[in-house]
Amino acid sequence: HKRIQTFITTTDIHDFKDLKSVQFISCEGGKVQYGQP
Repeated sequence: HKRIQTFITTTDIHDFKDLKSVQFISCEGGKVQYGQP
């Protein structure tokens, strides 16, 4: 899957309380997942 490094500044993300800790977005099977490398 692809890993896209980005800085997330959207209020639509509720999976992480600290958005600054999110380092990449991975898109798998149409599902967008956020996490740390």
